[in-house]
Amino acid sequence: MRRTFRGEPSQVRLVRDFVRRHLGERHDCPEATLEDVLLCVTETATNAIRHTSSGSGGQFTVVLCLNGSAARVEVIDGGPAETPGGGDDNPREEDDFCLPGGLGLPPLLISHSDRMGYEERGQHGVAWFERMW
Repeated sequence: MRRTFRGEPSQVRLVRDFVRRHLGERHDCPEATLEDVLLCVTETATNAIRHTSSGSGGQFTVVLCLNGSAARVEVIDGGPAETPGGGDDNPREEDDFCLPGGLGLPPLLISHSDRMGYEERGQHGVAWFERMW
């Protein structure tokens, strides 16, 4: 399942609804696991809006892949922001896990998913995570 959203903070609620509808209501995903997935997708969507051109009048896409008792979620952003850091005034700590371009990935994503990563696809960045139950 795939859906594209406007690069606006108000869209994060719609992202959560999209994931909850497809994962929580159509599959036997335990509530605790669903909450982990929702937390991670909230973080990755927010990062796309805050740190890439998605948040500058652009858009981003959420892809939800389900396979038995596992989910993979990808957030495909609009590509690099025009200014480094996408307007984030907070400098990153040197020991933060960073995505290419200097984007930090908060520890909560690492601790609430089974696997995660970041890759570039053409001009777009893809932050992804997997969660099993």
